[in-house]
Amino acid sequence: MTDVVARLVAAGCVAPEDEARELLRDAPDGAELEARLRRREAGEPLPWIVGSALDPYNQNWRKADFPIMGSHSLFMNTNLQFNTALNPRQVGVVHRALAPSDTELDWARRVLAADAASGGAAVQLDGRMVDLPVVLQARRTIARAAEAGART
Repeated sequence: MTDVVARLVAAGCVAPEDEARELLRDAPDGAELEARLRRREAGEPLPWIVGSALDPYNQNWRKADFPIMGSHSLFMNTNLQFNTALNPRQVGVVHRALAPSDTELDWARRVLAADAASGGAAVQLDGRMVDLPVVLQARRTIARAAEAGART
């Protein structure tokens, strides 16, 4: 993964670690990974390479299980928190894809607890500063879980 990240950094990618995970997860073999890396280094947008759910030309709209579950990590990290559904059966899949993971929910709960214990003052949690923007992100994470029907 380190080599992939280094190449993406050299190409000027904004989120090279996230993009590397997407490319490594989706490439069936080394030759395909190399081809996809070259496309990305040439400036082609990552969603066009890995076929994200936001790309309407890469969806089989007749199926309820079109491949979106793994394509949201990059989009969530760039604060794109939406998707289109061409078929009503896809709505549940989209909700599950956008729902925060158990790890994200645990983090959000701990941030909110630390904030409450500090009375709203900046505090340190896991070696990182927790201030208002972090608290707001934690609240959004809890809200996303609630919207997706997860236990908060």
